[in-house]
Amino acid sequence: MTTLSNFTFYPIEAALQYDVPENNHNATALHGIIALRQGERATAQEAFTKSIAQADEILAKTPDYYSALDAKGLAVAGLLVIGD
Repeated sequence: MTTLSNFTFYPIEAALQYDVPENNHNATALHGIIALRQGERATAQEAFTKSIAQADEILAKTPDYYSALDAKGLAVAGLLVIGD
């Protein structure tokens, strides 16, 4: 029997397989949220940290890219919830 918690990661893991620079920060932040909700703090921390780095990469070129700003804020908040 497959539980919801075992099934939830499959779609996000599939999304993370695609390199879409203008959206990677969003997919990685979502991965962090899912991991945090499932109690996988180390995975969530890694995902949030990666999301911030991805957002910073885009923001260095396009400082007003609101999607990256939003994802970075969400990832920073996620790290605060974790306690990092």
